Amino acid sequence: MKKKIFTIIVTLAMVLSMIVFPTPTHTSAAISFDTLKNEAVKHLGKPYVLGGNGPNSFDCSGFTKYVFSKTTGVNLPRTAAQQYNSATKISSAQRKPGDLVFFNYGSGIAHVGIYVGGNQMIDAQNNGVKYDSLTSSYWSKYLVGYGRYYNFSPSNPNRVDGKVTNVAPLLPSPLFKNQVPIRKWKTGTKIQVYKHNNYWYKTYVENNGKWTLGYIYHGFLKDVKPIAGTTKYTATIQAFAILWDNQAMSGGKLKTYYPDHQLSYYKRSDGMYSLYYPNEKKWYYTTTYWLQPR
Repeated sequence: MKKKIFTIIVTLAMVLSMIVFPTPTHTSAAISFDTLKNEAVKHLGKPYVLGGNGPNSFDCSGFTKYVFSKTTGVNLPRTAAQQYNSATKISSAQRKPGDLVFFNYGSGIAHVGIYVGGNQMIDAQNNGVKYDSLTSSYWSKYLVGYGRYYNFSPSNPNRVDGKVTNVAPLLPSPLFKNQVPIRKWKTGTKIQVYKHNNYWYKTYVENNGKWTLGYIYHGFLKDVKPIAGTTKYTATIQAFAILWDNQAMSGGKLKTYYPDHQLSYYKRSDGMYSLYYPNEKKWYYTTTYWLQPR
């Protein structure tokens, strides 16, 4: 009797070992697609290297594996074919941002990207990490289908994929909070200023037919030189955006970005924009004139 039971157990174990169980789809809604996309766009422009696992270079499946691991903790298989085989298959009608999109050039699954909505994906291809259109003549020809590893919660409708504007503001008061610029100067503009204190300069500009005093932060000025026999200085504008880790927009930890730097931000009802940095688990804040949709 014992021998018969042992034989049944061994046979059952052998059968189970031959069954391939699909990788389960994670259903938690705790992580939004914004979190995944924030990580993906950080790597735009990085080079393609066959076998690249990140963070300095990627191949296609190395990129998807790295981004999912960093944001969800889900450990994707290493190759595009393996990721396709173990993913939950999704039809084109069911696809949503955060799903993977797969391609076959004729000899099996050979490329994968992250679907980000609007018929676009972010992928690591021969030209590096970039956005690609799924409706282009090239990619639409090889598209096989979609696969899901994580049910991301929807994006925040106030999220905007944007870039930094070319603006150095002349402000009514020597502070940034709740100020409407008198002028928005671009990088390379030549101006003359007076020194207000160690952090601010001031100058007069014509505004609505009269001369108005305004203040400009010293960081926006380069090549500052005194004008002989006067208290004036000549200077050249260098525009950039400032982000603060506090809503007072004063002191604290700062981040700065030059014009055309791409980032994603959220609209707020108080006249500011906010940006979230997952690695720091911290929000930063800035003014509306420094960011615009791209």
